[in-house]
Amino acid sequence: MKKISLIITYFNEEKYIKKTFSMIMKQSFLPDEVIFINSNSNDNTSNILDQLIYSHKNIDINFKNIYSNTKFPSDSANL
Repeated sequence: MKKISLIITYFNEEKYIKKTFSMIMKQSFLPDEVIFINSNSNDNTSNILDQLIYSHKNIDINFKNIYSNTKFPSDSANL
């Protein structure tokens, strides 16, 4: 079976990141890995994600939260 990776770039998504995470977890077919890429956010999104990832550490999904130091989410996807 093929592995599925989900890549999500974000910039200042503090208000919406919990909903995004929740919607991923509600999928009937879960990805093998989810990579969140921080596009130089200056809010609390990265900390919220770290907490969500930690609270779901027993789930068989490889979560990553990467800081890209880019200015635009589209540039972060290239990381």
